[in-house]
Amino acid sequence: LNCILACIAAEKAGADEALMLDIHGFVNTTNACNFFIVRGGEVWTSTGDYCMNGITRQKVIDLCRENEIPVFERNFSLVDVYSADEAFLTGTFGAQTPAGEIDGRTIGTGEIGPMTTQIRSLYKNLISQEVTGHSLLVLRTSVSSKNNTKAAKDIFNLKLPGALEITTGDNDSKCFWVSPDEFWVLLSRNHKVEIEEKLSSLPK
Repeated sequence: LNCILACIAAEKAGADEALMLDIHGFVNTTNACNFFIVRGGEVWTSTGDYCMNGITRQKVIDLCRENEIPVFERNFSLVDVYSADEAFLTGTFGAQTPAGEIDGRTIGTGEIGPMTTQIRSLYKNLISQEVTGHSLLVLRTSVSSKNNTKAAKDIFNLKLPGALEITTGDNDSKCFWVSPDEFWVLLSRNHKVEIEEKLSSLPK
């Protein structure tokens, strides 16, 4: 319920997400995604005690450790967030989505930063390795990260939670968002034409 109320509050405030604190007042997560900041070349995220321990969150942590990027699961405050060099969210439908403004304060340059770009590239390479041997269709959309979950569900009738199965007649297909505007579809059979027709209905 608290996530729903936070989502409603964010919508009323004209924001994409609501940043939520834990019971001790430390930054925890957003209403729908996990949250990271970058400070001095270090990647910080919450301890995990009160947040959704998501798959994408863990993959980002693992990728940082494997590539010698300092990453810490720790308590930090809103003051740390406001003065961060970068901030980004992780989730199934956004991969690593940069946060350019929080509480009216610009984070870094307000655009995607070098660390977020590096992590996004590492994540994309990881997915590339996982899909090797499958027929792959790469799709791009102009749908914003705020609306891509609804767009994907409307177009592909995705089944949540769990593996994102596309009910286009190919029950073994899976969909991966690798960035806010790009997702990959794994096909076990040739449904490329059908999917492209569905994609054409995306709002421009």
